[in-house]
Order: sequence, then structure tokens, then C-alpha cells
Amino acid sequence: MIDTLNDVLLRIEIAKKRKMTNIYSTFCYIMKPDFETGKSVKVDVKYLKGTVLEMGVNKNGSPYLRRNSKIRNKFDIKLYRKNERPTAEIIAIEVVGLKQKNKQFNRRIRTDIKEELFKNNPYCVFTGVKATETDHKDSSYSDPLVSNPKTQTIEHVQGVCRSANTLKRDVCSMCQETNIRFDATKIGEYVPYTMGGKEYDKYGCKGCYYYSPIEFKEQSREIFKLNIIKNERKITDIKT
Repeated sequence: MIDTLNDVLLRIEIAKKRKMTNIYSTFCYIMKPDFETGKSVKVDVKYLKGTVLEMGVNKNGSPYLRRNSKIRNKFDIKLYRKNERPTAEIIAIEVVGLKQKNKQFNRRIRTDIKEELFKNNPYCVFTGVKATETDHKDSSYSDPLVSNPKTQTIEHVQGVCRSANTLKRDVCSMCQETNIRFDATKIGEYVPYTMGGKEYDKYGCKGCYYYSPIEFKEQSREIFKLNIIKNERKITDIKT
């Protein structure tokens, strides 16, 4: 049985008085999803003010709402945004079900791969400054070859700096929430994606600028050249 909004509001006040600080425990306590269905009542985020579940300053979400957070790994969360725009501020959240129990993705990258990566290119692929972290190119964390230390290769990862890694995480989180891929023309690239379309599809993360900016720029240049050739042929056909 799903609790009413009044039940949730009462628990919010109790959480404030208790000064609850554990995000996962507080979320489960306040939202209290149904034990069998995992569903909860829709809650306006304004009611969460003063708790650890309060939205950030930009109201675009908090770390606990990211796709790979402990909460999102446990529950399916529906985010309601202002004017139903995919990048607008979050105005309400609702738990709509339980996640299927999947084997946890192993994000560990072998030491020898890290060493080879930084030896070959010690610079961030996004900014050009010194790389300090290793990044999985595929942010869906679904490829079993990458998850298995025995089969993962240097081609699965890239060197990044902290700021670039943080930005990529935010961009990927937005893609995962909205199913709308990042448009690289917004940062001056020739094409929005080199594979696939606007929506996250069978190509997954491949073809996105943030999957691998080096591969993206190479593929983008090839697309640009091909389009020039096509346009020249059209002009020739018109003249003849």
C-alpha cells in the first residue's frame, strides 16, 4: 500500500527534528516505497527543503539522484521537471518501482592498464592538462568485457583531469535521465553525434563526444570531408 502525501510530510518533519544525515536511509524513510511494488507517492521537492534530500542551488538534482547512485541502483525514480523540459529544474520526484537485481558492474581498472595509459598519454583528452584520473569511455557501465578485469583493455578507458571527469559525469547523468544525447554542436563541433541520433539508442554511448573526444573529432572530420564531396558532386550535376 502506497502512503499518502500527508504521511510523507509527517515523516519529513520527523527527519528534520532527528537531523537525519544518511542520504539513503533518509530517502527510504521519507519516501517509504511500497515493500512489494517499490512505488511511492509523488513528492514536490519544495517539501524536502531542510533535509539532506534538498535539491542543489541550481535545482537540477543532487548526487543521490544520479543514475549510478545507491538509490537509483535500488529504485526506479521518475523526475518531474518544470514545463516538462529535459534540462529544466526538478520540481518533484516519485519512486515508480524496484530495480531488477543485476550483477553489480565492476568499475575497477587494472593497474597495468592505468600505468600504460598514463605512460602513452599523460594528458587529459578533454582539456590537455595533466591527467589525474582514468575514465570509462562507456558511461552506461553495461559492457561485460569492461567489467571483467581479464578482458578489459586500454581501449576501454581514457585519461582525464578531475574537472573534465566531473563535467562528463553530469552530462551523462542528464542523458540517462532524459534519454536525450549530448549535442556536440553546442561546443562548436561540426556534427552533434558521429553515430546514432538524438535519443540514446542501439549505439549506446558510442558516437557521443564524451565517449571519446579524440575519436569524435577524427570521425567528425571524415563526415565533414564526405559532405563537401557530396555537395561538390551536386553542384557539378546541376551545371551539367
